[in-house]
Amino acid sequence: MKNPPLADLIGGIQYVTLSDDEAKRRGTQKSILERKAYPAFQIAIEINEQNLWTIHENVKDSIDLLLRGNFAITQIRQLTRSEKTIIKYKTLPTNKLAKNSTIPQKPISSIRKSWVNINIENDIHSINLKQKKLVIYSYSLSYNLLKEVIARLEVDIILTKEIKKASLIIGLKKHLQQNKKLQKLAKQKNIPIYGVNRSSIYQVAKLIQFIML
Repeated sequence: MKNPPLADLIGGIQYVTLSDDEAKRRGTQKSILERKAYPAFQIAIEINEQNLWTIHENVKDSIDLLLRGNFAITQIRQLTRSEKTIIKYKTLPTNKLAKNSTIPQKPISSIRKSWVNINIENDIHSINLKQKKLVIYSYSLSYNLLKEVIARLEVDIILTKEIKKASLIIGLKKHLQQNKKLQKLAKQKNIPIYGVNRSSIYQVAKLIQFIML
Protein backbone atom coordinates (compact mmCIF):
# COMPACT_ATOMS: atom_id res chain seq x y z
CA MET A 1 0.00 0.00 0.00
CA LYS A 2 2.90 2.37 0.70
CA ASN A 3 4.66 1.40 -2.54
CA PRO A 4 3.07 3.44 -5.41
CA PRO A 5 3.97 1.00 -8.24
CA LEU A 6 2.52 -1.92 -6.28
CA ALA A 7 -0.49 -0.01 -4.93
CA ASP A 8 -2.15 -0.12 -8.35
CA LEU A 9 -2.08 -3.92 -8.24
CA ILE A 10 -4.35 -3.89 -5.18
CA GLY A 11 -6.75 -1.36 -6.69
CA GLY A 12 -4.99 1.88 -5.76
CA ILE A 13 -5.65 4.10 -2.74
CA GLN A 14 -7.33 7.50 -2.78
CA TYR A 15 -8.51 10.13 -0.30
CA VAL A 16 -12.28 10.62 -0.22
CA THR A 17 -14.16 13.43 1.53
CA LEU A 18 -17.46 12.29 3.02
CA SER A 19 -20.50 14.38 3.81
CA ASP A 20 -21.21 15.09 7.48
CA ASP A 21 -24.07 12.57 7.53
CA GLU A 22 -22.05 9.82 5.85
CA ALA A 23 -19.07 10.37 8.15
CA LYS A 24 -21.39 10.17 11.16
CA ARG A 25 -23.04 7.00 9.81
CA ARG A 26 -19.68 5.31 9.30
CA GLY A 27 -18.23 6.64 12.52
CA THR A 28 -15.14 8.01 10.75
CA GLN A 29 -13.45 11.29 9.94
CA LYS A 30 -14.66 13.23 6.89
CA SER A 31 -11.43 12.57 4.98
CA ILE A 32 -10.71 8.87 4.66
CA LEU A 33 -8.71 6.49 2.50
CA GLU A 34 -10.56 4.15 0.15
CA ARG A 35 -9.67 1.63 -2.53
CA LYS A 36 -10.00 3.17 -6.02
CA ALA A 37 -10.70 0.07 -8.09
CA TYR A 38 -10.78 -3.72 -8.03
CA PRO A 39 -7.40 -5.40 -7.41
CA ALA A 40 -5.58 -7.00 -10.30
CA PHE A 41 -5.47 -10.32 -8.43
CA GLN A 42 -7.93 -12.11 -6.15
CA ILE A 43 -5.20 -13.65 -3.99
CA ALA A 44 -1.94 -12.12 -2.73
CA ILE A 45 1.01 -13.75 -0.98
CA GLU A 46 3.31 -11.84 1.37
CA ILE A 47 6.74 -13.38 1.78
CA ASN A 48 7.55 -12.59 5.41
CA GLU A 49 10.55 -14.89 5.64
CA GLN A 50 12.12 -17.54 3.44
CA ASN A 51 9.84 -20.21 4.88
CA LEU A 52 6.92 -18.09 6.13
CA TRP A 53 4.13 -16.53 4.06
CA THR A 54 0.92 -14.62 4.71
CA ILE A 55 -1.87 -15.53 2.29
CA HIS A 56 -4.55 -12.93 1.59
CA GLU A 57 -7.33 -15.15 0.23
CA ASN A 58 -9.43 -12.16 -0.80
CA VAL A 59 -7.31 -9.11 -1.64
CA LYS A 60 -10.31 -6.80 -1.97
CA ASP A 61 -11.64 -7.65 1.50
CA SER A 62 -8.17 -7.49 3.08
CA ILE A 63 -7.51 -4.00 1.69
CA ASP A 64 -10.96 -2.71 2.64
CA LEU A 65 -10.62 -4.02 6.19
CA LEU A 66 -7.18 -2.47 6.54
CA LEU A 67 -8.33 0.92 5.26
CA ARG A 68 -11.24 0.90 7.70
CA GLY A 69 -8.89 0.22 10.59
CA ASN A 70 -10.60 -3.10 11.16
CA PHE A 71 -8.99 -6.49 11.80
CA ALA A 72 -8.35 -9.03 9.06
CA ILE A 73 -8.27 -12.81 9.30
CA THR A 74 -5.25 -14.01 7.35
CA GLN A 75 -3.81 -17.40 6.49
CA ILE A 76 -0.25 -18.09 7.63
CA ARG A 77 1.78 -20.84 5.95
CA GLN A 78 5.09 -22.07 7.25
CA LEU A 79 7.43 -24.64 5.74
CA THR A 80 9.15 -26.71 8.43
CA ARG A 81 12.59 -28.31 8.26
CA SER A 82 10.93 -31.63 7.54
CA GLU A 83 9.32 -29.95 4.49
CA LYS A 84 5.83 -30.06 5.95
CA THR A 85 3.53 -27.08 5.43
CA ILE A 86 1.77 -25.79 8.54
CA ILE A 87 -1.36 -23.73 7.87
CA LYS A 88 -2.85 -21.44 10.52
CA TYR A 89 -5.41 -18.66 10.57
CA LYS A 90 -4.57 -15.57 12.58
CA THR A 91 -6.18 -12.24 13.29
CA LEU A 92 -4.23 -9.08 12.49
CA PRO A 93 -5.56 -6.71 15.19
CA THR A 94 -6.59 -3.12 14.65
CA ASN A 95 -3.77 -1.71 16.79
CA LYS A 96 -1.16 -3.61 14.77
CA LEU A 97 -2.60 -2.26 11.54
CA ALA A 98 -2.62 1.27 12.89
CA LYS A 99 0.94 0.94 14.16
CA ASN A 100 2.22 -0.06 10.72
CA SER A 101 0.36 2.59 8.73
CA THR A 102 -0.83 6.19 8.79
CA ILE A 103 -4.46 5.11 8.47
CA PRO A 104 -6.64 6.43 11.33
CA GLN A 105 -7.90 3.66 13.61
CA LYS A 106 -11.62 3.13 13.55
CA PRO A 107 -13.17 3.22 17.03
CA ILE A 108 -14.84 0.11 18.39
CA SER A 109 -18.20 1.89 18.60
CA SER A 110 -18.26 2.34 14.84
CA ILE A 111 -17.72 -1.33 13.97
CA ARG A 112 -20.66 -2.56 16.04
CA LYS A 113 -23.02 -2.23 13.07
CA SER A 114 -22.74 -5.91 12.22
CA TRP A 115 -24.21 -6.99 15.58
CA VAL A 116 -26.59 -5.80 18.27
CA ASN A 117 -27.09 -6.42 21.99
CA ILE A 118 -30.56 -7.99 22.25
CA ASN A 119 -30.94 -7.63 26.04
CA ILE A 120 -29.35 -4.27 26.82
CA GLU A 121 -29.59 -4.73 30.60
CA ASN A 122 -27.26 -7.74 30.34
CA ASP A 123 -24.43 -5.97 28.52
CA ILE A 124 -21.03 -7.67 28.62
CA HIS A 125 -19.49 -4.74 30.50
CA SER A 126 -22.10 -4.77 33.26
CA ILE A 127 -21.47 -8.42 34.17
CA ASN A 128 -17.69 -8.53 33.70
CA LEU A 129 -17.92 -11.19 30.99
CA LYS A 130 -14.39 -10.37 29.87
CA GLN A 131 -13.06 -11.70 33.17
CA LYS A 132 -14.88 -15.02 32.80
CA LYS A 133 -14.27 -18.16 30.79
CA LEU A 134 -16.29 -17.60 27.62
CA VAL A 135 -18.93 -20.32 27.16
CA ILE A 136 -21.14 -19.70 24.13
CA TYR A 137 -24.64 -21.01 23.45
CA SER A 138 -25.41 -20.70 19.74
CA TYR A 139 -28.96 -19.99 18.60
CA SER A 140 -29.64 -20.20 14.83
CA LEU A 141 -25.91 -20.20 14.01
CA SER A 142 -24.09 -23.30 12.82
CA TYR A 143 -21.76 -24.89 15.37
CA ASN A 144 -19.36 -25.64 12.53
CA LEU A 145 -19.22 -21.92 11.71
CA LEU A 146 -18.45 -21.09 15.35
CA LYS A 147 -15.79 -23.79 15.52
CA GLU A 148 -14.14 -22.36 12.41
CA VAL A 149 -14.14 -18.84 13.89
CA ILE A 150 -12.64 -20.13 17.14
CA ALA A 151 -9.96 -22.03 15.22
CA ARG A 152 -9.09 -19.03 13.07
CA LEU A 153 -8.90 -16.62 16.00
CA GLU A 154 -7.06 -19.18 18.15
CA VAL A 155 -9.07 -18.26 21.24
CA ASP A 156 -10.03 -20.36 24.25
CA ILE A 157 -13.82 -20.61 23.99
CA ILE A 158 -16.20 -23.41 24.97
CA LEU A 159 -19.38 -24.17 23.01
CA THR A 160 -22.35 -25.52 24.95
CA LYS A 161 -25.80 -26.82 24.06
CA GLU A 162 -27.15 -26.01 27.53
CA ILE A 163 -28.23 -22.43 28.16
CA LYS A 164 -27.69 -22.73 31.92
CA LYS A 165 -23.96 -23.31 31.33
CA ALA A 166 -23.55 -20.37 28.92
CA SER A 167 -21.92 -17.04 29.72
CA LEU A 168 -23.03 -15.64 26.35
CA ILE A 169 -25.73 -16.35 23.76
CA ILE A 170 -25.16 -15.42 20.13
CA GLY A 171 -27.25 -16.01 17.03
CA LEU A 172 -28.95 -14.36 14.08
CA LYS A 173 -30.52 -11.07 15.16
CA LYS A 174 -33.88 -11.61 13.43
CA HIS A 175 -34.37 -15.00 15.12
CA LEU A 176 -33.21 -13.88 18.55
CA GLN A 177 -35.53 -10.87 18.57
CA GLN A 178 -38.51 -13.13 17.89
CA ASN A 179 -37.74 -15.59 20.69
CA LYS A 180 -39.20 -13.91 23.77
CA LYS A 181 -38.90 -17.11 25.82
CA LEU A 182 -35.14 -17.24 25.26
CA GLN A 183 -34.83 -13.55 26.14
CA LYS A 184 -36.76 -14.08 29.38
CA LEU A 185 -34.60 -17.06 30.36
CA ALA A 186 -31.40 -15.15 29.57
CA LYS A 187 -32.60 -12.22 31.68
CA GLN A 188 -33.28 -14.51 34.64
CA LYS A 189 -29.80 -16.02 34.40
CA ASN A 190 -28.10 -12.69 33.60
CA ILE A 191 -26.74 -13.94 30.26
CA PRO A 192 -26.08 -11.33 27.55
CA ILE A 193 -27.49 -12.01 24.08
CA TYR A 194 -25.83 -10.71 20.94
CA GLY A 195 -27.25 -11.04 17.45
CA VAL A 196 -25.32 -10.78 14.19
CA ASN A 197 -26.94 -9.58 10.98
CA ARG A 198 -25.70 -12.47 8.85
CA SER A 199 -24.34 -15.98 9.32
CA SER A 200 -20.85 -14.80 8.41
CA ILE A 201 -17.42 -15.81 9.68
CA TYR A 202 -16.32 -12.16 9.60
CA GLN A 203 -19.30 -10.85 11.56
CA VAL A 204 -19.06 -13.54 14.25
CA ALA A 205 -15.28 -13.07 14.44
CA LYS A 206 -15.70 -9.30 14.88
CA LEU A 207 -18.17 -9.85 17.70
CA ILE A 208 -15.99 -12.36 19.53
CA GLN A 209 -12.92 -10.16 19.13
CA PHE A 210 -14.83 -7.18 20.57
CA ILE A 211 -16.00 -9.25 23.54
CA MET A 212 -12.52 -10.55 24.29
CA LEU A 213 -10.68 -7.21 23.95
